[in-house]
Amino acid sequence: MARDAGAVMREVTGNSLCMDVVGFLVRPSQTKGFSPHRDRQPEDWTPKGVPPETSATFKADGMAKYVTLWAALTDATPENS
Repeated sequence: MARDAGAVMREVTGNSLCMDVVGFLVRPSQTKGFSPHRDRQPEDWTPKGVPPETSATFKADGMAKYVTLWAALTDATPENS
C-alpha cells in the first residue's frame, strides 16, 4: 500500500514518500471521523534530516511539499467518515 501511495504522490506532486503511519479506530455506531481538513506543517518546521534551505512547506510554484494520504481500511462513506 505504501509503495502504491508513494508512486501516486510522486506522480501528482513530485514529492517522495516519507513514511509515517497513524491509525484511528472510528466506530460507525458511536461517532464520525474527521471533517474535511488539510494537514499542514508550520512554515518554520523542518523534518529531521532535511537541510534547512528546504524548510518552507511550499515549492516555488505553489505546490505543497508535504501532503497527507488518508486510506480507509473499512467501508467509508460521507455519512460515516
